[in-house]
Amino acid sequence: MASSNSNPNDFVAALSGINAPRALMVTLNKDGTLEYMPLSQGQSVLNIRADLIDHLNDYPHTDEWLINLRDYVDERLAARNEASATGGVCIPKQGGGWNIAHINAFQPVTMIGN
Repeated sequence: MASSNSNPNDFVAALSGINAPRALMVTLNKDGTLEYMPLSQGQSVLNIRADLIDHLNDYPHTDEWLINLRDYVDERLAARNEASATGGVCIPKQGGGWNIAHINAFQPVTMIGN
């Protein structure tokens, strides 16, 4: 992790430029200083083994809850595979499910001539 003296310009600089990461994970240390770690495309802030598995095992979830979790993961994987196959990205719908957006839809149109 890169350290910072809590200067907001450090974070802006870390997110700027041609090789800018998709996001920064910022943590507040016990001494009040901030640390940041750039996250590249495909990286996650969630450590499955350290964060999610322990959380799932801490509480006796119902079968219905676990089935909903499984269905969510199955739907997300299917949407990701579809998006990858068609050159798009998955975007979650507010009410559940996934939309597939295609990157070329966001590219500017260049007009030639007058």
